[in-house]
Amino acid sequence: MKHLEWFNSLDPEVQAMLEDWGEIGGPQTESQEHYLVEDVAKALRLSPITVREYTREGKIFARKLGRKWLIPVDAVARYIYNASHEQKADDHIPMGVVFVWSDRDGSILADYRFVSDKELVNFSSQADLKRFMGVKEGTGFWCELFPVLACENLLEDVGLLSPTLNEIKQKRGKLRLSDKIFELPPKMRFSFQQLASKDWFKMPIPLIEQEYKTLFGKDPDINDLRLLRMALVTATIINGDEKRLEEIEKWFLFGPLLEDFNEHSGDS
Repeated sequence: MKHLEWFNSLDPEVQAMLEDWGEIGGPQTESQEHYLVEDVAKALRLSPITVREYTREGKIFARKLGRKWLIPVDAVARYIYNASHEQKADDHIPMGVVFVWSDRDGSILADYRFVSDKELVNFSSQADLKRFMGVKEGTGFWCELFPVLACENLLEDVGLLSPTLNEIKQKRGKLRLSDKIFELPPKMRFSFQQLASKDWFKMPIPLIEQEYKTLFGKDPDINDLRLLRMALVTATIINGDEKRLEEIEKWFLFGPLLEDFNEHSGDS
């Protein structure tokens, strides 16, 4: 296979960094995760009709299973990369993805980038990855490199597909907590933690609706907002911030009158 020839031609240090890159198969292997045309359209912010046209034109590789066309995750990454680079990714070499994680919690994804054979030949160490992603030493972030076709739930994890809180609840039975972090896809979890650190409970309804739409990719209904509030309160409980939790509780009770409450809380 051509990509194996490419892999074997690399310096030993680069091969070590790419680990099993030479054993995972070509970018069109059937073992990787596949997405429906409708899901890829959401991820790429295109219409399903446009995505189908691109598959017919060969811009996005797809394979047919029964009556449905399925698009492998490597093909999605390749299209995204090629759309923003003059030097296109080689078709016979699997795409890679570099993740930037927060040292505060290894499950919080701060950033990511798809990479092709053009960048892969330059990676031989963690320092190379950090320079490529613009991560400064001592800032509490670390990087990982994976072949795209070896990743599960990649489009969800990097935030290209955003399941709603209700969909997560239905899928898992309840909104569970894992390792003190609300169980959301990693990129979504990072944005959620940022929202949780704000005074979200003081935000007017239109603003919190916009925050929800930014996070989950849809306009919320009243049940969505209730779930969001439950999730944010739960995050505060998990973080053990009793002072902030008390402030949230008082705001729920008194709203904008909270300042008056604080001034006269000792009065009968």
